[in-house]
Amino acid sequence: MALTSGLKTWIVVLGTGIVAGLAFSFILGDLDPSRYLIVELTFGPVELPFIVLAAVCTRKYGWLAGIVFSLLGGLGSAAPFLTGHSVTPMIFFKAAATGVIIGERGWFRKTFAFRLFAASLPGIILACMLGFPLAMQGISPEMLENIKKEMLGIYTSLMAPEDARNVADNALTVMKAMFTVGFAVFTISSIILAWLSFLVTGWVLRRMKLDPEPVPPLNTFSLPFHMIWVFLASFGLVLLEFKPLYPIALNVCLTAAGLYGMQGMAIVAFHMNRASVGRFPRVLFWLMFFITLIFTGVFLICTGIIDNWYNLRTAPPGSKKGGNGEEPHHESDS
Repeated sequence: MALTSGLKTWIVVLGTGIVAGLAFSFILGDLDPSRYLIVELTFGPVELPFIVLAAVCTRKYGWLAGIVFSLLGGLGSAAPFLTGHSVTPMIFFKAAATGVIIGERGWFRKTFAFRLFAASLPGIILACMLGFPLAMQGISPEMLENIKKEMLGIYTSLMAPEDARNVADNALTVMKAMFTVGFAVFTISSIILAWLSFLVTGWVLRRMKLDPEPVPPLNTFSLPFHMIWVFLASFGLVLLEFKPLYPIALNVCLTAAGLYGMQGMAIVAFHMNRASVGRFPRVLFWLMFFITLIFTGVFLICTGIIDNWYNLRTAPPGSKKGGNGEEPHHESDS
């Protein structure tokens, strides 16, 4: 008896969801919040293929198929850890929800900035659930000791034992500092990952002869003006060092600073694209820029903040000015 096309579709969706969930748990393993933060810092966007898969499934078969894919994938990723307290299934649900929002173009279609925020929202919610507890409570000494042992095992295979211990101690000190800003790391990585997912999903859809969603270029990225008050208020609370609110204020301040750094990067990219230089000077410039990012980051943040009051990107020809005679300040378009 031949299968109908609708039944074939659901078999594909069900099978793909379960396999994707199992593959996800195999790649990431049994994660707690602290280990997930380490994964975010060291391995980059490992969730990107699964976000794109959920987005393509939703775009091709509809939002209901995307939700079914997410649920079955979450169950598949939970199967290896039924006896543990892993957050791996939560991470899969976050990635799949991001993909469903990206794939369903009828949702949150006011502007691309709104679409980007909506696609980032599952990651921001997970950041609240995992990042703030890390910032407020930290992690147990036993967990720190386990992480140190794992790092020692890696570094000992690459260098002398004494050097390995020193490097592991230094790395653990950095990790302790990063755990206190877990919310900021998770939030910024979610926004960047959502933007990358829009780009990769568009590339895949074009290969499948489906209509991709247009994504504005990076050099148009700009935050809403009122975001500056979030940054200034949180920065003021950080300076006050009021202990009950300090971890939250620090994370919010660093999140806003990271977003303004992205706005500063967009401004630099805008002017580099307008500069009459060859390909090699451009590559050399960006290479040196990223090598010295720890120093240029402050410049990017300041540039992004200044752009709130003084438009550092020339408005395109024919653009209209606001009623007060100033150039309209665009919101985030990328």
